[in-house]
Amino acid sequence: MNKKQMIVMWCGIALIVLTGLFPLVQKPARRLEIGFLFEDYEYLEFTVTLIIWILVALVTIGLIITFRDNSKGKQI
Repeated sequence: MNKKQMIVMWCGIALIVLTGLFPLVQKPARRLEIGFLFEDYEYLEFTVTLIIWILVALVTIGLIITFRDNSKGKQI
């Protein structure tokens, strides 16, 4: 894994952790907002949080594949 791939991987992991610690919550008579995981557990929008995790993971995997080094097998 090269340096760009490592940076993308750690940024993806950080985003997943941050969205897990500060997920979206839907409180009564309010809009969707960001809360702290242990503070507003009963209003947690798990479906939206799961979709965000999947999208972050897919973009991270796509960027890791994009930044791979293709020069390993080529000899000039």
